[in-house]
This record gives sequence, structure tokens and C-alpha cells, in this order.
Amino acid sequence: NLTAFHDRIFACSHDDSIRSKQACINVHMDQVTGVLVPRVFSTPLGGDSFDDLGAAILAVYRCLNRTGWSKIMEAVLYATPPGDGTVPSHRTHVNALPLILLEILANMTLYQALNAIMVNSIGVTKRRAFLTGPQKCWDATV
Repeated sequence: NLTAFHDRIFACSHDDSIRSKQACINVHMDQVTGVLVPRVFSTPLGGDSFDDLGAAILAVYRCLNRTGWSKIMEAVLYATPPGDGTVPSHRTHVNALPLILLEILANMTLYQALNAIMVNSIGVTKRRAFLTGPQKCWDATV
């Protein structure tokens, strides 16, 4: 389902203790720079989100090549319930199933493709790939 995580991955910027959209207001003193920054209730993934098709494809691609896998998985585990404006205080492991199943299927497909390449290369190294039709018939009878 393409809308499984649409509008469900949120966090309050600069303060993980705030769990609701209503409480994520005012400004916060950044401890590193000492500058006042506004609190924003938005996706913690930056450009990666599941709110539109392009961003979702990019997020899935990053999961499959394992750049940002842990960040995306953590955000998915804390996805808000549909229609709710609060971030759960505990992980919902069932949310991780689509990404884990996708990873398993992608790895199985890659494994099958590599096996096909290896089998083909064995045929090439035994020089059967370069034989003509009559030569292959004669080679099979020998």
C-alpha cells in the first residue's frame, strides 16, 4: 500500500521529549550554536518521506542500498497512528514489516540474478557458448 506511511512520520525538531503537534511550539535554544531556533513538527527524515511518490521511491531506494536504512527504519517504527497528531512513546514493530519484506525480496532477486550470471559464465568458460548448432549436437553425443 503506497499510503501506509503517508502523513504518519513526524517529530518535533530539536526536542524528542515533545510527542504532540500542539506542544511543539515556541523556540528552542540550540545547545551547539547557542541560537534560538523554532520548533517544527515535521518529518525527521529531511528529504526522505513517504508523503509523495517521488520521496517514497527515494526512501525505499535508500533502504535497499542501505544508505540511511537505520534513520528511515527508526522513523517508521515511531510512525504516528493514522489521523493522530502524537508520536508514540514506544516502537510499533509491525510498521517495519513492509520494509523488511521488501529488503528480503530485493535480496532474493539479486541472488537469483547473480546465480544466472554465474551459470552463464560457466557455459562461456567451457566454450559451449561459442559452438554452432551442429557442433553442440556433436558435443552432446560425445
